[in-house]
Amino acid sequence: MRSWLRESIAAGAGLQVGSGHGPVSHFAGLWRRGGLEAGPGRAAIAAEWWSSIAPIRTAIDDLPFLHGLADGTLPEASFRWYLAQDALYLRDYARTLAEAARLAPDSAEQAFWAHSAEQSVIGELQLHASLLSPEGIGAATFRADPAPATVAYLDHLRGTAFDGDYRVLIAALLPCFWIYADVGTRLHAQAGGDPAHPFASWLDEYADPRFAEATEEAIRIVTAHAAAADAHTRERMRTAFLRSSEHERAFFAAAVL
Repeated sequence: MRSWLRESIAAGAGLQVGSGHGPVSHFAGLWRRGGLEAGPGRAAIAAEWWSSIAPIRTAIDDLPFLHGLADGTLPEASFRWYLAQDALYLRDYARTLAEAARLAPDSAEQAFWAHSAEQSVIGELQLHASLLSPEGIGAATFRADPAPATVAYLDHLRGTAFDGDYRVLIAALLPCFWIYADVGTRLHAQAGGDPAHPFASWLDEYADPRFAEATEEAIRIVTAHAAAADAHTRERMRTAFLRSSEHERAFFAAAVL
């Protein structure tokens, strides 16, 4: 009886009704132990996660590398270095997308992640190869030594894939959709969509409406799983998302002007 009263009093403030010392939430323990507490919905999770990485997104926007991409003043050597690292990243990123497809609980999500893996190789890597190795995707495309930021990001993704929890893995994959779509769309707008811009092909790739659609679908899938998850799993997903977002910043920052 005493333990029931203590937890009922402790949970009373959460009711946010009345005044004074507050009410007693008589069924708080029952709801919690019975799994009847309502968790946040998809929209709330998306808003909270995106807001939580606002400092990271601001730091990305402030990077000289991105300013140089937008106004076309980035030295070609710096851009090619970035492309070489991105090619190394995309090769293993596609493998983790394929692992997400393998772990997916239904055919629709399996198809989405598998198609995303295919696009990483056919679409994005082919663009990189056209600039790095005109003969096509091959050993020359991946001849660069991976930078520490590249290794760290891929280790993080491989770790979540190895852990085997589909929900945590897709949360870790989400920033590569969401942050790239956000950055790419704004860079494309800043460049004015000029086909003569020195980095037009890269900017066009990430401002492509099809990539925006894929990003929206990735957000929908991840937040739907987060909304359905228990609080512990949802927090693990959020942590994986935050870590990947920080790796995105470090990856952009590694490019030397």
